Amino acid sequence: MKLAAAAIVFMTGVALAAPPPNADGRFAEWFRSLKDGQGQSCCDISDCRRTSARIGPVGYQARTPAGDWVDVPAERIIRRDNPLGDAVMCWLPSRGVMCFVPPLEA
Repeated sequence: MKLAAAAIVFMTGVALAAPPPNADGRFAEWFRSLKDGQGQSCCDISDCRRTSARIGPVGYQARTPAGDWVDVPAERIIRRDNPLGDAVMCWLPSRGVMCFVPPLEA
């Protein structure tokens, strides 16, 4: 019984971690390469999305999948190559902003 419950929980987690319908598999490795300030993975294409970004009163703000604007903690900003050009945020409702890659500046 416990094994069946564990399998259901595992499968539910996998289903929730599916890439968005418009995910471009060409960038999957790049998403998986994102690491936070401690060298921990920011997850992958299932938790990271292109997003709208703007400069707020204390730094970057990014739009969540639900459409809300959230402040991006400075320690979550990754300044590195960005083949997408758009801002990218790795975000979960339970954890908030895990990583943020700024958009390419004009």
